[in-house]
Amino acid sequence: MRVIGEIDKAGYKITVFKHEEKISIKLEKDLLEQTYKFRSGSLVDNLASATHFVDLLLANQIDKSFESMSLNRHKTLEEMVQQKPEDFPNII
Repeated sequence: MRVIGEIDKAGYKITVFKHEEKISIKLEKDLLEQTYKFRSGSLVDNLASATHFVDLLLANQIDKSFESMSLNRHKTLEEMVQQKPEDFPNII
């Protein structure tokens, strides 16, 4: 897998990869990431079409998706904290 480009948009780290004939677009924000993969013969097959895809994706409120991911992460971590048994040493 090799990097064929990076796209600088709206505070995201966006990297476009190519592996054989497949394209992957990875969007990163804080500690979260989303990856979109495309097979050969699809509309996304090079850096220019990947950039166009990202422009449309960002216009369609990708922030909501990242916000939902962040909320799910937070809720799940909170649940894990609540389920963790207290680990106090025995005092004699």
